[in-house]
Amino acid sequence: MDLPLEILEEVLGHIVEESDDIRSMSRSTLSTLFSCTLTSRLFAFAARRQIFHTLNIERKGRRLHLQGRWTTNRKEAELSRRFSALTDLLNAENTDLPLLIRTVRITIDKDRFLLQESSNLHSVFEALISRGANIQCLYVGVSYDTNSRLSWNDIPRLVASGLERISQLESLTRLHIRFITDLPPLFAVTRSRFRNLELMRSTFGNVAPSSQTKFHISTSRGQLQFLASLSKLDLYPTRLCYAMNRDTNYVAIGLHLGNSVGIPRVTTFVTHIHISSHSNQKRWLSANEWPRLCSASWFPSFKMITIKQWANSTVQPTIDSIAVDFANFVDILLSTPGQSKLEEIELSYELFGQYIGPDTFAGVTFKSLNDLRIDSLRRQHPSLQTAVFRMAIQLSWEVDLDRKAHGRSGCDALTQRIEQEIISGFSEGIPLDRLSGSQSLLPQIHVEVLIVD
Repeated sequence: MDLPLEILEEVLGHIVEESDDIRSMSRSTLSTLFSCTLTSRLFAFAARRQIFHTLNIERKGRRLHLQGRWTTNRKEAELSRRFSALTDLLNAENTDLPLLIRTVRITIDKDRFLLQESSNLHSVFEALISRGANIQCLYVGVSYDTNSRLSWNDIPRLVASGLERISQLESLTRLHIRFITDLPPLFAVTRSRFRNLELMRSTFGNVAPSSQTKFHISTSRGQLQFLASLSKLDLYPTRLCYAMNRDTNYVAIGLHLGNSVGIPRVTTFVTHIHISSHSNQKRWLSANEWPRLCSASWFPSFKMITIKQWANSTVQPTIDSIAVDFANFVDILLSTPGQSKLEEIELSYELFGQYIGPDTFAGVTFKSLNDLRIDSLRRQHPSLQTAVFRMAIQLSWEVDLDRKAHGRSGCDALTQRIEQEIISGFSEGIPLDRLSGSQSLLPQIHVEVLIVD
């Protein structure tokens, strides 16, 4: 008897963990998926959906499994040839590739050749749409290293039209736009399944007041013009994220703020948009520089808190400083006045360092993990259900260590050993021997290590 596709994908989900991008999969994970497609008809389709889940379109492509290494920019003729070949593959009668792609990521380089009609990128869009692609996520943005923004008005008509049509697919649930200005109002019209619109240093163009009534995005003032007028509030956020419920009302706010933003301005912003506090809606707070911005008085209003301390901070975090920040956050949780509505907590960190041997992180303790046990926090947060701690660590090699001598398999084994060492070190903060099968709900800990040249 054939198993439902949902069950098969759930099984494979444990193999690929949380990666939806083939470039992020380990060699062993990708090898396992390939084996599933070749040896098991039962798992073949589900495995191929994992492999072809994401279509990455960029000029500077990453070679699979050469971690941290990039190819040189592809020549214009090669890009045009690749897009033409991909179009032919998508249009082939005997392929189901369009049905496998769930995410399309487009990264625009500084020369912007990808956007030119001579690149044939628009033919890829046309093939995806005509073959009934079930695209759920669309990411369009200018590469970070260009240090500039792009006006939507400068995108050639055929390419812009293709992006607009994909953004209006009924299957689309997430739309992320980065460093693009003068966006058309079409991007603000939501469909029944649409859940998330994220703008990173991107704004809509001017909207005539008479036409605003047809847009489904509603805030307390100005509708779409509100999104383009954040500078008037003196906020200057580096990132603005809106998530929507079935009624297409904003129910979540994510702020990734620059260093000049203080608590009064953030509070003014959150108050200004009048987020509903109805029980069926979630408030979401996400801010870097959070130890300075957040206070215990904020938390009762939110159901979900996501803290991201990524490498864009002015001061590179160390594992010691992360331990201190983590302890401070736990202190804030424990001092929250009254009973909050908080249901979920997630803390994510990215760390850069140098691998100097097995004792790299010796002496660092995360005893605060003991205080993140959900049962101990429920006095102030009775609805709390989930606490997750994530850390991505990128290590360079000590000069005296010869990476080539280890070989690829040796590097993979070393990476896994470091991950286990770190997880074990974190877990020491939780006295597992005292739990004795009680109702204690422990935080989930995820660590990913990458060793680069």
